[in-house]
Amino acid sequence: THMDASAARAAPGVAAVVTTVELEPLERAKSNIARLFGGATIGHYHQAIAVVVAETLEQARGAAGLIEVRYEEAPGVFDLEDAFERLQDIGEPQTNVGDVDAALQAAPVTLDAVYRTASQSHAMMEPHASIVDWSDGGQMTVWTSNQMIEWTRQALATTFAIDPDTIRLESPFVGGGFGGKLWLRADTVLAALGSRATGRPVKLALPRPLMFNNTTHRSATIQRIRIAADAQGNITAFDHSAVSHTLPGGVPQGRRQGLLHWKSPWMKWRKSWRWIRLNSESSTTPRSTPKIPPSRLANATMWSAYVKAQRRLAGPSVTARRAKSAKANG
Repeated sequence: THMDASAARAAPGVAAVVTTVELEPLERAKSNIARLFGGATIGHYHQAIAVVVAETLEQARGAAGLIEVRYEEAPGVFDLEDAFERLQDIGEPQTNVGDVDAALQAAPVTLDAVYRTASQSHAMMEPHASIVDWSDGGQMTVWTSNQMIEWTRQALATTFAIDPDTIRLESPFVGGGFGGKLWLRADTVLAALGSRATGRPVKLALPRPLMFNNTTHRSATIQRIRIAADAQGNITAFDHSAVSHTLPGGVPQGRRQGLLHWKSPWMKWRKSWRWIRLNSESSTTPRSTPKIPPSRLANATMWSAYVKAQRRLAGPSVTARRAKSAKANG
């Protein structure tokens, strides 16, 4: 990897340019899967590799386009479908109650389907933005849009290997977060580096196109659901397996990915979940509805299988059965 920022530094209005290859990799807080800056390794698309500080936004953007970058290509994994097809198996189930396979083979009615949910990104009106004054390289003052003040203050201390007591962080207003502003992101780190390099406060906002890959999002999923029902339309077995993705070295959202976790004394059930490492953006749990796709999908599919069983067996009406089931479950 090679970066030449000489033209950018000579551009009108430019106060400082900091490139990632000039620094050792910054420390990574627990809340960050990817390192936010430093070093020559690129972990994901749209990862920050330089910050340009100038008198105006236009001058900064113009100078950034003058930085020459050469990359050394390395193998990567980017497609969840391709990675899923190459899986030999989904691994050991997290839960396995009863002989699910035998129940599926013996059932008069079964449902076997694969479902997919797309990645979902935050798109709050206010972008990720920060003003940082670290002009003396000692005391750091941060004004930012963040939902978790203490988490972010501690993450900043870890990232820059400094005492958290030297950091003052203020976030009086948040123009939309929904879980997307829980963690320390690149805007604050880049503003801090720019402030230290120029010796004055620096304001930085992530452009809208860069937000989706440079912040957190909900992972795409691929899920297979198999359901068995008896001659009376009662569900006797449920098998739910799912895969999602995260960056190498990361643990994806919710750990269990919201797989169906309720129990029944008469139902055999199994759940399996595996995450696939992709060189994509960081995955976590957005605070929106539905919170985690697999749990909602599992419940919706249970009802679909129930309706299918009723139609196949021409049993009592779905409405009556649903009322009976609701009453039995309290």
